[in-house]
Amino acid sequence: MTPGLNAWKCADCGTVYFPERFLCRNCGGHHIGTVNVAGGIIEDMTIVRHVVGQKDWKPRPIATVLIDGGARILAGVTDDAGPGDRVTLSQEEQAPYARKP
Repeated sequence: MTPGLNAWKCADCGTVYFPERFLCRNCGGHHIGTVNVAGGIIEDMTIVRHVVGQKDWKPRPIATVLIDGGARILAGVTDDAGPGDRVTLSQEEQAPYARKP
């Protein structure tokens, strides 16, 4: 897993996005660059109990994470982190994951 999360930040107004955007929803700017976001706070969680087409699926927690910079993402949770906890972010391929520091 890669430490931090590859997010995108508008160079004109500083708004952070995940996934990538080509135009800033906030200011309309098109100067958007990559930024590494290390952490955030879990706002809410749920358990994915079933995925269509998957055999031997084990339930997995996912969370809405307010990442540093202000964007909200869905991330897999790899430990016992819960709502209100500060988490560190990592990325495997394009999937974000959260865990306690």
